[in-house]
Amino acid sequence: MANPKSSSAVSGVPAHPSTCMTKLRYYLDEHGISMAWVAKQVGINYDRFYRLCAGTGEPTLREGLRIRRLLRCELQQVFDVDEEGPEEGHD
Repeated sequence: MANPKSSSAVSGVPAHPSTCMTKLRYYLDEHGISMAWVAKQVGINYDRFYRLCAGTGEPTLREGLRIRRLLRCELQQVFDVDEEGPEEGHD
């Protein structure tokens, strides 16, 4: 019997993002969206977007918001978001 958490019956990708797949890449895979298309629509080069999907780069605020708007999702669905902000006493 197949493990329901290890694969999706529809797409064949993990049911939940694994440690080797970023939220962004998982979201794109689940929705059948190409990295090249998103990069072009957002206005960044493919290599930069690939690094975001691979987890080896951090998006700028502008990039993150453009990606969120394009994908029509919440920022937390595609990026790990630190909602606490900077520590107090640091200006």
